[in-house]
Amino acid sequence: HYAPLGIDPTFNVGPFFLTELVTVNVFTKPTKLVTCGVFIHMKQTQNTYERMMEEILRHFPNAEEIRVIVTDEEEALVK
Repeated sequence: HYAPLGIDPTFNVGPFFLTELVTVNVFTKPTKLVTCGVFIHMKQTQNTYERMMEEILRHFPNAEEIRVIVTDEEEALVK
């Protein structure tokens, strides 16, 4: 089984941005979205999101097998 990883830079909290990572729990019927991570950062740049993915891979090496990443076309994420 695999599930897509959704990345949604949802809103700013004062001088910070909050980005939520969500995936689908394929083991529930019906399937449901679940939060699998939250990142707080100061910039919405390509470098910021690359570092976020580096941290994910550092802590979860199997995440290299992610096949689909879903985004709302945030410019820094689609580069």
